[in-house]
Amino acid sequence: MNGCKLKLGLFSIFFLFINSCSHSPKNPQLNSNWTPLSKAQRSKLISKNTRTQHEYNGLNLIYKASVTFLTPELLSDNLNLKSQYKLWTAEEAENNLSKQKLETADTAFFIVNIYTRNKKMNKLNLKASGWSTAILFENNSQILKGEAKLLDPLTDHTSVFYPYIDSWDKTYLVKFKVGTEKLFNTNHFTFQILSAEGMTTFKF
Repeated sequence: MNGCKLKLGLFSIFFLFINSCSHSPKNPQLNSNWTPLSKAQRSKLISKNTRTQHEYNGLNLIYKASVTFLTPELLSDNLNLKSQYKLWTAEEAENNLSKQKLETADTAFFIVNIYTRNKKMNKLNLKASGWSTAILFENNSQILKGEAKLLDPLTDHTSVFYPYIDSWDKTYLVKFKVGTEKLFNTNHFTFQILSAEGMTTFKF
């Protein structure tokens, strides 16, 4: 009987802990301008700016890639999210905003999430692997090559920011030398992932 009471007590504590962690972080040091979007709003925004491609062998998934363009609105919400759980002061928040504006003035960023059964090939960040990324504009007169960095699922909190990401996938931050606003205002462009195995295209 005592054992049952102990288990029930531990379960109650665990339930309360889980329940208390279900609320979004709130930083009392910042005003409402730093309030992140709701989960539903953010999910809609991510879906709008994400393209996904699959490749199957029969019913078996052998390759899946998702590309999310970090638009000005999405970058802003990312910063708002960080400002809450990192408990930035108003000064820290403004400094990070200034840094982001400076960085995105001439650089555009994409989140690239890849699953493949051939894990040895999933090394977009290593030049020796033969992978490359590129942006092609509608008239094909200009090609921009990207630079990829492997993200850590724990320290970069990728699944928190982009809920479609699974823990067994690999996620990369890919940057291009073009202003975020300029790319955002471009009518159409194509993001490409290329390797010796072939090419996958994502139209934005």
